[in-house]
Amino acid sequence: DSASLERLHALRTGARLRASVRMGAIAAGADAGSRAALDRFADALGLAFQVRDDLLDVEGESETLGKTAGKDAARSKPTFPALIGIEASRARLDALAAQMRDALSALPVDASALAALGRMAIERDR
Repeated sequence: DSASLERLHALRTGARLRASVRMGAIAAGADAGSRAALDRFADALGLAFQVRDDLLDVEGESETLGKTAGKDAARSKPTFPALIGIEASRARLDALAAQMRDALSALPVDASALAALGRMAIERDR
């Protein structure tokens, strides 16, 4: 199910991104509230990256992706489009974008670089 898939990605891609964001927060001396907001951002970012990756595998072209499109389906790999459909995957991506914006809006500093990173994860074509 999609909850299990979300958990899997949270433990893989999501954990790497969350660790990177958290290390930056710690290095910058962010307070506990800011660190919590950044954790929420990073969690949404990691999942958004994976949902977009799954959509690209279905909709993208091999030349643009730099890898074989459709490889996930050929390997019967569980993906968001396979589990919930393409439109629901796009809707999930939109919801994750909103979660990232909401998390960053709670920060007392300029988070435009992180917002750009979030947009890049969602809008990328490879």
